[in-house]
This record gives sequence, C-alpha cells and structure tokens, in this order.
Amino acid sequence: MALTARLSAFREELARRKLTGFVIPRADQQQNEYVAPSEERLAWLTGFTGSAGLAIVLTQEAAVFVDGRYTLQAAKQVDGKAWTVESLIDPPPESWLAGHLKPGDRLGFDPWLHTSSAAERLAAGCAKAGAELVALDNNPLDAIWTERPLAAARAGRRTRCPIFRRSGGRQAAAHPARDRPARRRRRRAVGFACGGLDLQHPRRRRRPHTPTFVVCAGAQGRPADLVHRPSQAVQRHA
Repeated sequence: MALTARLSAFREELARRKLTGFVIPRADQQQNEYVAPSEERLAWLTGFTGSAGLAIVLTQEAAVFVDGRYTLQAAKQVDGKAWTVESLIDPPPESWLAGHLKPGDRLGFDPWLHTSSAAERLAAGCAKAGAELVALDNNPLDAIWTERPLAAARAGRRTRCPIFRRSGGRQAAAHPARDRPARRRRRRAVGFACGGLDLQHPRRRRRPHTPTFVVCAGAQGRPADLVHRPSQAVQRHA
C-alpha cells in the first residue's frame, strides 16, 4: 500500500537525521485555511484530507490529530493499523507528546509551518518528557515526496498580491508608452517578504511565526492603503 510505504520511508529519513519523530501540520507558510497541492503534506502522508489536522510520527508510533468535525472522516481515510486518531483539542497534541516521548528524544518540526504559540506548546510537551524540540532547516517529508506538485512560483504562474495590484501591468502590455512611469517604479522596487500576510484575504493578518514581516519599497515608496501592515514593518530605501 502506498501510504504504508510512505510512512516507512519517512521513518527511515528521520532515522538518517537522528530524529525520534516529526510533527506534520496541515499548513503553509502563511497559515492559510486553504493550502496549495504542494503544501498538502498531511494528506500525502496519512490520507486524511480534512481542512484542519496534525500528525506526529515517532519511531514506533504515529498519530493523526483532528477535531470533532473530522473524527468519522479520519477513521475512514487513515490506516488504523499504522495510525491512531486522536483529539486535536481536548487533550491537545502536546499532552500526547508528554506521554509518548522519552528523555533524550529529539522531535523535529518545520518552523515555517507553525506559529510561535504552537511551537511553544510543542516545546512544553517535549520538556515534560525530558525530550527536545528541534527546528529543522528543511522539511524531511519533502525529501521523500518525489512527485510533489510544483508550487505556483516554481511553476511559473504569478500569484496575486495586493501590494502590486495597482501596478498597471495590464495597461503596460497594451500601451507600452503610456505606462512607462509604472514600469520604472516596478524596476526600482526592491521586493517584499510577508510572513504574516494572508494572500487570499489581504486585509486579514494572521499571527506570524516570525516577529513581523518586512516590506521593502523603492524610492517612490508604496501607498499605505495597499497592504495591511504595522507601520514599523516598512523600510524605505532612498
């Protein structure tokens, strides 16, 4: 069975990295409710396709954590011989960790996919068992997901972002001479990185796992109403 083979390969990858286990949330770097196919790590490894959930894989045990909406769905989609279905809320996953980890164990996690508060809860659960929570530079699941779909940016497709929504790119394509100033402004733009911005809901800002996100603008700057952000997060370059 494909899912069984994936779990075995994943455990081999964890052993190669000297890890006792790993946490797989259903999340992307922006903590969006709906994630791209390239971010569906939880579904690929476990078979569970619900919109909320988390999995923890240890050397000898593995569990999928879901809330009450998905209890029946998880029981149908997840292999009961390889996984146990646990509560995502009461008790939370950190309580399960405290009871299943041993002193000296090393539990890995991808810091790009967790909020700071979620990482703190995982660390607390590890500490109760005398284990260590280890932040990894790259996700071990991606190393075995050889047929992983390309992300939108890697596939060459543009992603919509409110910061460039008024750039005038469509007009420039039809009338190059009329929109030369807009093209010059875009060339001067340094770029941007958003760690807490929900691109699907531009006015909604989720709590990021990093202290804040930084928007770097060109000499002309950007109008303040184009993106919801704290004022101290903007760096303007002369």
